[in-house]
Amino acid sequence: MEDDTEEVSEVGPPKQLPPPFLEVACKSSGKRRRFAAGTEAGFAVRVMNKKLEGGSPFALHIEAVKAGEEGVTFGPNSALVDYGSGWRLQTVTEVDYAGEDKGEAFRMARAPFRVRVVNVRDLLNI
Repeated sequence: MEDDTEEVSEVGPPKQLPPPFLEVACKSSGKRRRFAAGTEAGFAVRVMNKKLEGGSPFALHIEAVKAGEEGVTFGPNSALVDYGSGWRLQTVTEVDYAGEDKGEAFRMARAPFRVRVVNVRDLLNI
C-alpha cells in the first residue's frame, strides 16, 4: 500500500512585505501622495500638479533621495520603486532650480519658440 503523506517543511514567521503603495512627498503642497508600486513617474507628477492650489509651483519630476547618497531621478516613463531603508521619494519643482545656472538653462529650454511654415515649392524654387 502506498503512503499518501507529504513531507511538510517548517514554516517560519512571514517575511515582511513592502506596502502595496509608495509615498511621494510633494514639496509644493507639503502633502504625501500615495501611488501603486510601478506607477509611471510622469503620471504621478500630473496627478500631484492637478491637486495643487493656485500659485503653488508645479512639480517637474520625482527623485529618490537619501542622506549621504546621490539622488536618483525618475524620468516620465520610469516606474516608481522603493529603494529601501532611508530612501524617500519627493518632487522637484522650478523653485528648486532658482538661482542656479542649471535653472536658467532649464527655463530657456522650456521657453516658447517660433515655428515657421514654409512651402516646399518655395524652398526648391519650383
